[in-house]
Amino acid sequence: MILNKKDIELRLSSNPPMVSNLIDKNIQLQTTGLDLTVKNISKWTSAGHLDFDNSKRTVSSKYTLKPMTVKGEYYLAPGCYQIELNELFNMPLDVAGITISRSSLQRCGAAILTGFFDPGFIGIGLSLLEVYNPNGLFVYRDARICQMIFQL
Repeated sequence: MILNKKDIELRLSSNPPMVSNLIDKNIQLQTTGLDLTVKNISKWTSAGHLDFDNSKRTVSSKYTLKPMTVKGEYYLAPGCYQIELNELFNMPLDVAGITISRSSLQRCGAAILTGFFDPGFIGIGLSLLEVYNPNGLFVYRDARICQMIFQL
């Protein structure tokens, strides 16, 4: 079952809150989800390694992009980017979170690849942004970039 606005709001008010560090709950809280916002944007500088038992696993190195302006504006050329979200997560053991693109992002020729937050996950959120638009994309720090749907 997908949580509705009332259920999400109740869990945001719990101790500890399911999601904290919101910029503006009244704007971010949606009918069946929560808009998540950009804290930092990174690019990869090395290959990663994945295997079955994690004995050879290494995550790719990356660097954090600097905004072009003091207002936190980034220009993103076509390609893949890692988005660090402002929000902090403390997922209850009975709730999973799924991140999806906001429709405004898709209308700009970009997409967030679907992500999954396990029940019990505690920490910062990361998302994968793919810019398809050949003209690129301008993104501001704190922009609402994806939405999390919560499921029991």
